[in-house]
Amino acid sequence: MRFLEALKFWDKKEQITGFAAIDSLGKAHLMMDKGMLEPIYLKAIRFGGTETPDNRVYVPIGIGRIKEQHDQAIEKLMGEHPNLFYSCLPKYRGMSRIPYEIVVSATKPEPEKTVLYSETISIW
Repeated sequence: MRFLEALKFWDKKEQITGFAAIDSLGKAHLMMDKGMLEPIYLKAIRFGGTETPDNRVYVPIGIGRIKEQHDQAIEKLMGEHPNLFYSCLPKYRGMSRIPYEIVVSATKPEPEKTVLYSETISIW
């Protein structure tokens, strides 16, 4: 019942309640089928990511485009610094399967570990 109630408020800026209620893959798939969520790969395939469930998260429509812009910026950096370490970490609240933010970064390897790029995509 809570999930259905959350759906009623989806268009009324009650996103926090709505995203918190998506606590299973089944609910995420339902929201994807309704056109409200899209799957994205945390580590892009071109960076060595895999097409597996542990590399996939579900986010609101449009977030994939934002992440792609960050990936493109990092890809340009990799042309100048070929040994960069790429990282894309989702952060979750409660039992929600929808991350509330995703941190995309690129760092130089040991011993420097200098962060050359770090951006946070705020979702909810």
